[in-house]
Amino acid sequence: MPTPAESILHSGYFHPTLRYWQTCVADLRPDSLIYPIFITDSADAVEPIGSLPGQARYGVNKVEGMLRPLVGNGLKCVLIVGVPARIEKTVDDMMDGRVGAIKHVLLSNGMGNKERDVREGADMLMVKPGLPYLDIVREVKDKFPNHPLAVFNVSGEFAMMWHGAQAGAFDLRAAVMEAMTAFRRAGADIIITYYTPQLLSWLKE
Repeated sequence: MPTPAESILHSGYFHPTLRYWQTCVADLRPDSLIYPIFITDSADAVEPIGSLPGQARYGVNKVEGMLRPLVGNGLKCVLIVGVPARIEKTVDDMMDGRVGAIKHVLLSNGMGNKERDVREGADMLMVKPGLPYLDIVREVKDKFPNHPLAVFNVSGEFAMMWHGAQAGAFDLRAAVMEAMTAFRRAGADIIITYYTPQLLSWLKE
């Protein structure tokens, strides 16, 4: 009889960064951060994203130059998001209803939960978005303490803090650090955030 997937030793144990993610502590280190980057199929492009100040879509020839100083500051991991340019319409699965349809099918078949992910051998779990779901982050971590738990500080949360700081409502660094502390306190081992470049610099000070 085959060994159940949840009983197999996680593949992450061999790597120091992945081992660190499997321990939930309250501090914030570069090892805790993942930087989401947008890659376009225009090889030499650097296309600023208006809704995400300071972020851009990069062609493959520009990625290394952008990432090199971040790696020097301690960046360990990136999340690559492909954004193809050479199509007539960039499909939005959320707006076109496909995400909702897929979610409905998964839920109706009992596949829309973290228990299913764990049974199928997931090496880590993720909660998205982050700030509105801190209670879910804690619930998932309490239920599955041995799985690294990621939280995605999504673009709307990024923009909310950025524009609030620009309007003088609060200090950006203080607000971002407070949000990161909240993620860690709720139980997140890994934080996927567009503020990774700033955080890497702040953590060195």
